[in-house]
Amino acid sequence: MTPPTFDPALPPTVHVYERTQVVIKVFTEDGASKAVVVDESMTAAMVCHLLAIKNHWEESPHWQLVERLGDLSVERVLEDHENVVDVHNSWPRDNKNVFVFKKNKKKYDLMEQPLVSLMMAHGVEHLRMSTCLNVRMYVLVWLKV
Repeated sequence: MTPPTFDPALPPTVHVYERTQVVIKVFTEDGASKAVVVDESMTAAMVCHLLAIKNHWEESPHWQLVERLGDLSVERVLEDHENVVDVHNSWPRDNKNVFVFKKNKKKYDLMEQPLVSLMMAHGVEHLRMSTCLNVRMYVLVWLKV
């Protein structure tokens, strides 16, 4: 964050901070792209909300921003609270990295349906019902804390 600037029109106790803004190019799954101005305080969830509005798509918590590292052929889903400018600034100068905006209906399955989610992940035959109930109780207690 840049140091505060002092505006003589404002009272002396009010400080105006200039925020760093970065223009990022975000691709969709069909290959289209949008340029978005992101400031240093914006999280991945905020950018997803902005992109859903900009593309005239339904707003949903299931949208996610994916960091695709071109040189490594690896994708990583940004968590909702991650700072997008920090991620962008961590990339080397000349790279093939891109952000991809996509919808993942299973994004919150573990929290919404922990029993079903764990049974699907490990196979029903591998989990005893008591194990599932213990895990479910643990998740419920964790959510309440």
